Amino acid sequence: MSQKEKIKALIDFYKAIIVAFMTALFGVLSYTFINYKNYTIHDTIIILLCIFGLLSTLIVLVKLFLKEINKLEKEKE
Repeated sequence: MSQKEKIKALIDFYKAIIVAFMTALFGVLSYTFINYKNYTIHDTIIILLCIFGLLSTLIVLVKLFLKEINKLEKEKE
C-alpha cells in the first residue's frame, strides 16, 4: 500500500467518524427539543457536557481531516 493510498484510507475513515459524530450531535439536539419541558438542572448539565464533548471532538476530527487533505495535495505534486 503506497503512501497516497494510506492517506486516502485515513481520509475515508475520518469522513465516516465525522458523520457518526454529527449524527450523535443531531440526536442530542433532537432529544433536547423534544423533551425541553421536562428538564431538571441535572439534565441540562449532562446535555451541555455532551454537546461540548461532541463539538470539541468534531473540531479535532475536522482539523485532522484537513491536515490529511493537505498531505494528499502535497503527495500529488
